[in-house]
Amino acid sequence: MNTIPHPRWTGPRYKHAADEAAPYETITIDKLTPIIGAEIGGVDLARPSNQQMDEIHRALAENLVIFFRDQHLTQEQHLDFGRHFGELHIHPAAPSEPGHPALMIIKADKDSPRANGEGWHSDVSCDEEPPMGSILYIRQCPPARRRHAVCQHVCRL
Repeated sequence: MNTIPHPRWTGPRYKHAADEAAPYETITIDKLTPIIGAEIGGVDLARPSNQQMDEIHRALAENLVIFFRDQHLTQEQHLDFGRHFGELHIHPAAPSEPGHPALMIIKADKDSPRANGEGWHSDVSCDEEPPMGSILYIRQCPPARRRHAVCQHVCRL
């Protein structure tokens, strides 16, 4: 596995240089577009093996955005998965889960005045070491016909 850090950054970064030549051995990849996004299967994120994590890092480097379906994670397992990418980021102002400051809560319903994520943005990009990305774990998802997001936990890398 190749590490490609910026000389002054020590936080989470991609841990693989993209090389699409080798086949994946322990996970499945379903590319969502030719350019960006892939759905990964064949892995339980509560207990990924070292080889699966290596391949997940590779899939992230090659596809930029990755998705996993049908995962059942506890809060600790969610955080542990995030730690596979490096030290977790604590958001300075966002609400967090009690006892888990790295677990940011995002929640909205039909009565919410606004829903986080309605417009793309990057929190804390002004930090000396901004987060590499976010791991969104959707606990409750509205029907497709409704256009607001109902999510509870985000673990920032």
